[in-house]
Amino acid sequence: MNESAERISANADYIGILNALNWLVSTGKITAEDGRKTASRIAEQLGASVFIV
Repeated sequence: MNESAERISANADYIGILNALNWLVSTGKITAEDGRKTASRIAEQLGASVFIV
């Protein structure tokens, strides 16, 4: 797989993971802070592009 396709795949994976983390926060399973920390660690591992808004 070329670099561009790998980046797109990593970003798509990351979006799915963010949705799952958001659900965990909204249901009270984890805190928002834990969700942010986890998302950050996963982004590093995936090499995903992260924009904090």
